[in-house]
Amino acid sequence: MAVNERSQASPPPGRPGDEQCLRDADRIEKWSIAWTLAAIGMWCWFLYLLLFGYEAGGVECRGPMFHAAQDYSPCDSDMRQWPVLLGVLALAVIPTVIAATTMLYAKLLYRIAGSPNQNANSSAGSPL
Repeated sequence: MAVNERSQASPPPGRPGDEQCLRDADRIEKWSIAWTLAAIGMWCWFLYLLLFGYEAGGVECRGPMFHAAQDYSPCDSDMRQWPVLLGVLALAVIPTVIAATTMLYAKLLYRIAGSPNQNANSSAGSPL
């Protein structure tokens, strides 16, 4: 008798809500990939500005990570100053957080779409 109740309580595998959850999860997963690529690009830009050398005023300069701060030199590029670098770092964190959040939400939607209806199982009296 309990087997019959459990089979009646569980909905068929092709529920309309599952299809909508899967479509939403696919769409959000594509957005998370786009945000991840944007975050990788921002982190690469930050690391490029921080670590790699450049030429300014005919002088070969090292990256801000490797040269000591001076009062004035031809190597004082506007894009290589620490306040600008920290701003680029803050801008890199934003798409990173958004990418992680959208990826987590897409995984949650996939899990919701694949899980059985818990309300129907609990009303049938079956243990979880």
